[in-house]
Amino acid sequence: MKCLLSTIKYNQLEQSIRDIREFFSQRRLIYMNDSSSTDTYLFLSLSQLLWHAP
Repeated sequence: MKCLLSTIKYNQLEQSIRDIREFFSQRRLIYMNDSSSTDTYLFLSLSQLLWHAP
């Protein structure tokens, strides 16, 4: 039961990561267009980290 529970949690985590990646990829272009913003660098760095997350 413990193993099953952790599998379910892992699947939920994977789904969350997928949703976050989708969210970031949809908004990445909007942020890239505003190159004057210091948030752009942080945003892109964060999205890169998410894309490379296992």
